[in-house]
Amino acid sequence: CQSLKVKAPYSEIDAGFGATAVGETLTFAVYDYYTNEAIGTYTDQTTDILLGGQYIDCTSAGSFNFDFDESLVNPFVSQVMIVGTCLGSSNSITGGTGKYACASGSEVFIDGGEDYFASELSICHTCA
Repeated sequence: CQSLKVKAPYSEIDAGFGATAVGETLTFAVYDYYTNEAIGTYTDQTTDILLGGQYIDCTSAGSFNFDFDESLVNPFVSQVMIVGTCLGSSNSITGGTGKYACASGSEVFIDGGEDYFASELSICHTCA
């Protein structure tokens, strides 16, 4: 398995929110946890889970998008697909493309300090 730690400033995450009829969308840049270098983006969409008309959680499906190549029609060469719940402490990796083709594993949320949201991707069983 490969470990990849990423982080994003809360200010950029907050700026990337958009409301939908059933939940939210989210897009923001992700940075290498150690070097602060921009390494890609994260995008997702959520669906609210209601119980008796009250919000209790939401489901989320998204992707980390890496290896940007502006010369391509689909410019992100590699992706890691993520699914989970919004209030959970981890997500499941359900696939990928490029160097992460056939990916499985997990994303675990880690301490990024006051200014950053951070997570560690454990990417396993790639076929690339």
